[in-house]
Amino acid sequence: MIVRFKKESDGGGTLVFVREDGSSTWMRATRFFVQHDLMHYAVETAMGFRNAFLGLVAGGKDLADFEDNAKSWLPPEALVVETIVSQLMYERAGSASPDEFHAAVDAACAGLGLPAQAITPAQAAAARARFDELLDQWRSTPSGEMMQLPWPAP
Repeated sequence: MIVRFKKESDGGGTLVFVREDGSSTWMRATRFFVQHDLMHYAVETAMGFRNAFLGLVAGGKDLADFEDNAKSWLPPEALVVETIVSQLMYERAGSASPDEFHAAVDAACAGLGLPAQAITPAQAAAARARFDELLDQWRSTPSGEMMQLPWPAP
C-alpha cells in the first residue's frame, strides 16, 4: 500500500491510501489528524505491528469504518496501537512524560481488558525518532505537494 499525505494550505492534509489491488480510501484531515496518522505510521513500522490501523486499511477497511463505534470491531492489536499512539501524542503535547510511557500504556491496556505490552525502551525510542523524522518531512513539504510512504515500510 502507498500512503499519501497531500499538504493543504491550512496545514491539514488529504490522506489517500492506495492498496496493492489498486483500490483506495481517502479523507480530508486536520493538522492534528495528519500528525496522528504519522504517529500511527511511526509506531506500526517501528514496533512491527501489522494488524492495526494501517494493516486494516491495507486489508480493505475504508477510513469511514473507523469513525463510528470502531472499538466494537477493532482487533486487540489495533486497540493496543491506538493506546500507544495516544500516549505518544500526549507526550508530544506536553501532558505526559516519556518516563510514564510504559505505565500509562499498561494501565490503558488493562482498562481495555488487554494484557500488558512488552514494548522495549528501544522500540519506544525508535517510534519517537521515526515520528520526528516524519514530522520534519511533513513540515518541509510545500503546500499542495505530497508526502508518500510505503506500507509496510521496507
